[in-house]
Amino acid sequence: MRDVLKYFRGRGDCEIHLVSHVSPDFRPVEDDHCASEILAAEFPGTIVAPVFPNPSMAKSYIAGMDFFTGARMHACIAAFSSGVPVLPMAYSRKFAGFFGTLGYGACADCKVDSEEEILAKLKTAFETRDDLRVEAATAFAAGLCRLRVYEDAVHNCLAEFSGTRA
Repeated sequence: MRDVLKYFRGRGDCEIHLVSHVSPDFRPVEDDHCASEILAAEFPGTIVAPVFPNPSMAKSYIAGMDFFTGARMHACIAAFSSGVPVLPMAYSRKFAGFFGTLGYGACADCKVDSEEEILAKLKTAFETRDDLRVEAATAFAAGLCRLRVYEDAVHNCLAEFSGTRA
């Protein structure tokens, strides 16, 4: 994370926001917000997003970004579904597979890629964020089409089961 912050801070043209996902009262070792505050103290000018009371508020905040990267799947999905160019930093096959299944190719695999590879992918993603915005919109539309097929199948199955075939 420090290398990521050094890169964006060094550019001189970025406003950096650290967005927390996990902020439990009972497990401070897993508190993203606390870790964000520590990093922000090391990198003056870095903005720590508030702890959001609900997922909708977090998504609204993320939707205002020009670019997003993160290692929390739901935060990356919030960016993706809001049309924000995103580089997911996947920590599991499920995380990487979700975006890959939708045809969104930009992803850093934190289980496989080296720190140098992840940073290189991040730099490339940021430099090509306009292209990623288009790729995300295309992949999101494809995902909605797939969802519609599933919804129609469930609807037809339920209608057939209830005897009210539409």
